[in-house]
Amino acid sequence: MESIINNEYKVTCIGINNYAKGITKLDSLLCFVDDLYPGEEAIIKITKEEKNLVYAKVIKYLKRSPHRIDPVCDHEDSGSCPLNNISYEYELELKKQIIRNNLEHTLNINLNDIDIISGDKIKGYRNKVTVFFKKDKDDNLYFGSFKEKTNDLIKINSCVQIDDLFIEIIDRLLLSIKNYNLKICDFNLKKGYIKGVSIRKSEYTNKINLMILSRKDYHKEFDLIAKELSTIYPNISSISVLINESFDTFIYNGNECILFGTGEIEEKLYDVIFRVNNMSFLQVNTSCASKLYKDAISLAHLEENYNVLDLYSGAGGISLNAAKYVSHVFGVEEVYDSVENAKYNAIRNGITNVSFKAADAKDYRSLIGDNNIDVVFIDPPRSGMKREVIDKLLEDEFKTIIYISCDPYTLARDLKLLSSKYEINHVRAFNMFPRTRHVETVCLLTLKNQK
Repeated sequence: MESIINNEYKVTCIGINNYAKGITKLDSLLCFVDDLYPGEEAIIKITKEEKNLVYAKVIKYLKRSPHRIDPVCDHEDSGSCPLNNISYEYELELKKQIIRNNLEHTLNINLNDIDIISGDKIKGYRNKVTVFFKKDKDDNLYFGSFKEKTNDLIKINSCVQIDDLFIEIIDRLLLSIKNYNLKICDFNLKKGYIKGVSIRKSEYTNKINLMILSRKDYHKEFDLIAKELSTIYPNISSISVLINESFDTFIYNGNECILFGTGEIEEKLYDVIFRVNNMSFLQVNTSCASKLYKDAISLAHLEENYNVLDLYSGAGGISLNAAKYVSHVFGVEEVYDSVENAKYNAIRNGITNVSFKAADAKDYRSLIGDNNIDVVFIDPPRSGMKREVIDKLLEDEFKTIIYISCDPYTLARDLKLLSSKYEINHVRAFNMFPRTRHVETVCLLTLKNQK
């Protein structure tokens, strides 16, 4: 087949996909277009080809959506906020459409309109942010995020996801780095040392943890920087350095050196106070996560004599909040450090009717033994559940499953497999990540033909 790369076409957008790209058709060929919304017409240029699928960019808009607004971020090229140039109300509608498209197409069902819930913040909603540093040709330092699947750092001046205080602190940190002549890491040339910074703020205590990411321990200079920042920003309760000699951008590997404070922070999600450190996973949108937990627990109609299984239990977000309503909760989580955090958080909150184990989700029987389970909560990673986990659930035929998903595609895939024995009774969305392509979904599944 002859290549159509760089060919131009006039198209009308007929939908939006999971990656917030506009969907069009070139005869029988499916085409995904950046920054194109349903109903819009444009001249596009093909940029990439795959089997039965092409990608394109807009050359000229012929008809624009009435829902377009001025961009609320200045770093559109990074791809981290693809929905930053439409009204928030329309973003909610598009995300509901994405969920419906995935579930209806895969499961061959018709869904009524889906409720979608927002958190208390639309701007500056992230309680944790990680950015990376770069030096420009004039030796000026700046921070940003990497364009997807590249080492191209896109400069951030403002971002709808990031608290303005975070940006102020990062700018002040960069000034100190420049004053002490510390060498910024160049990920392309594989040289330099200071990679970036990760900042977490507690909505519960208003305290801030800051972790510098570095390939080298500038011990003396880091101590001076810590004193400067903590003096200027007294709500910074802890500063540390994560030493990792590699040039990767993964922030959970390395040796963390605490400069002052404990490296930990407390946050409240729904009714439970959680201790988290800089390496811990915690939902980044505190208020929306609390609403999600409350809704998921409410859907389960828990009773005092119930036993609950929480798969992919993390630091205990669902387990510990559900515990006060039931007899016992069993939490299974593959990551050992998360399990240890969950155990500590249980003690911190005086919760005794929970058990946690570090194990693969498919091995949940090693924890629950012969105990009868009334409700199962499932909150897997973006990749969804492994087939062997689904097979175990189908074998055990638990009466009620609450499935929490952060990816509509893997949600639909897993529900298709579970549909041989379960029916969907409820679907609700939570806009945990405004202006991004991501959306959370909570589904209530009940066993068919219950005795």
